[in-house]
Amino acid sequence: MTRALHPLLVAGVLAGLAHGCAPSAPATTSPPPPTPTVDMVAPPPPPPPPVDQFVRGIVTSGGKPVVDARLRIQGSSDAISDHFVVTSVDGSFNLPLPGRKAGDKLVVTVAHRGFRTGMLELPPTGKFASIELTPLAPDNDKYVFIAAAAVDKGCATCHTAQAAAWGASQHAASARDPLVFDEQRRHLAWWQRLDPATSDAVLYAGPMRPADDKGDIGKVFHEGDYDYRILSDSTQVDDCAKCHSPGYAMGGGIDLRPATMAKQPAVFSEGVTCDVCHKIGDVDASNEGALVSAGIDKVTFARPAAGAPVTSGPLDDVISPDMPTTYAPIFAQSEYCSACHSDARALTIQQLDAKGQPAGPPQTRNIWGEDTYREWRFRPGSALAVEPIAGGTTYAAAGDGPYTGPGNYAGRALSCQDCHMADPPQDPSTGERIAGWQDPTAGDGLLANRKDAIKRDPTTIHSHRMEGRTARYIAWAVDVAVDAQRQQDGTIAVKVLVENRHTGHSFPSGLPDRNALLVIEATDGLGALKQLSGPVVPGWASGDGKSDPARDLAGRPGRGYARLVADVDSKAPVFYLRGVKGAGGADYRILPGFNDSSSYVFGARPGPTTIRVRVLHRLRFKVQTDQYLAAHKEADPGMFETVGDVVEVKVP
Repeated sequence: MTRALHPLLVAGVLAGLAHGCAPSAPATTSPPPPTPTVDMVAPPPPPPPPVDQFVRGIVTSGGKPVVDARLRIQGSSDAISDHFVVTSVDGSFNLPLPGRKAGDKLVVTVAHRGFRTGMLELPPTGKFASIELTPLAPDNDKYVFIAAAAVDKGCATCHTAQAAAWGASQHAASARDPLVFDEQRRHLAWWQRLDPATSDAVLYAGPMRPADDKGDIGKVFHEGDYDYRILSDSTQVDDCAKCHSPGYAMGGGIDLRPATMAKQPAVFSEGVTCDVCHKIGDVDASNEGALVSAGIDKVTFARPAAGAPVTSGPLDDVISPDMPTTYAPIFAQSEYCSACHSDARALTIQQLDAKGQPAGPPQTRNIWGEDTYREWRFRPGSALAVEPIAGGTTYAAAGDGPYTGPGNYAGRALSCQDCHMADPPQDPSTGERIAGWQDPTAGDGLLANRKDAIKRDPTTIHSHRMEGRTARYIAWAVDVAVDAQRQQDGTIAVKVLVENRHTGHSFPSGLPDRNALLVIEATDGLGALKQLSGPVVPGWASGDGKSDPARDLAGRPGRGYARLVADVDSKAPVFYLRGVKGAGGADYRILPGFNDSSSYVFGARPGPTTIRVRVLHRLRFKVQTDQYLAAHKEADPGMFETVGDVVEVKVP
């Protein structure tokens, strides 16, 4: 069998033969050149020439320097350190380019609030970069919002993952929620001083009663030792729509009935929809007075002019030929959420003497509704259902929050987005994570399903689930510890500790209709054991006794956590837009970082006993639930209740 010889080997053999036939060479001190072998390889190419490791220049707009513009290599933001620089007072910058090699194609982005995000492809080494930013045009109130699912130009076209997550959220259903429509009906009936059972045809026909003669204005209520007359009320007829369908409300829309909404552009039925949210430029949360306003009333929009699209967002390096962007830092701050998650009914009331005459100057009183942001931002002592302003204690926003500071469970301040647009952080002291924890580093790092999308640190891309009152979130919010022991007299003593450990707001939070129950059950093989001592679930945990009797839990062993408001007739609990005062202690919720301890004693029989402790979160007080169920026989009673922690302890 023959085989071909390697060319280098052939060359070596021939060279050797030629050397053997030639006359002898004179002696030399230089060693002979090495004989090529099959193992020799070509030397590596020389390294590329060094390049400058920075780019410097100036950022201007209209020929004037732009101060504090943010420059970065596109896609360089990460969860640990944020690699950007800001321009100086003269608009100059010097941006490091770590690891840059000759031939690298890097894009530097330039962002500043109020300007379209700009960019530059790195100039030749040693050149000076001059960047001109385009200021945003004034807000365009003629802008037409685009539905997320719109063909070709809707957000879902490119942002498929975000649109899918949002589509399953409560935000996407906010204008179609039957409970919202039900409460709006009651609001309009109250506004016009009509019975809530009045037909829709009458309630929505209009014209509405004048704003200065609506609802409770002019009525007198009793509180403590005094009577008070209501002089004015900030409530607006479109307050529901301002948060639940902001685009609709901006055009004067009020009627949220399904048949009416079906005739409107699809984007209005999307509720808190993508295009509306991403046209926000800022939110006024500067003081508690600003927080009273509902939804769009405290928002500054950045709607673009026709033919000049622009979208607001929290990332300062998004560049797309199809979607020009502007950097809006408010998106990464809890103040963004305050637009709808903090509002109040602001009343002006007049104290009356025994003859019904004015006694002293008028007072301003806030009946807080969606109060989650204020609970997070201010000291917990201000998170009351009824807070007098005149002559009372108020809290300035500057330097007063957030309450969720370094002392909270995660050891650092947490924004709304940290917990509700990603799974909440791990509890470092216990190692616990929320059930079904989703690793924030596991994403693909792409904002859009486009070939030109920049790959990013996945932790900088937030989910749009906006999850809050699901079972796993309710279970994560509070920690429940149960100790049960049989005593010498045969009874069983139970101690329960409920700690609001993993939130930055009261538990439960949100509208005062939201309430939570701690329910204790002691059973053995023969059935339930009798409670001998300890607190019981309050009366507001039961309704009419007919619509959903299985969930009428008043009088059972346990506790109730809620914020109660009363109307002019001292009826409680009521929806906050009809509330004028606190009922009883007003606020029975658990403040963030605090706990509630309760003890119980049950009579017992010999043999094993099971103590079962449940935390139940309810969307409405039971009497409100039953009103709804009585009018909607097809409704599932379970829609109003979420089961959180369930703990069982066996006692021998």
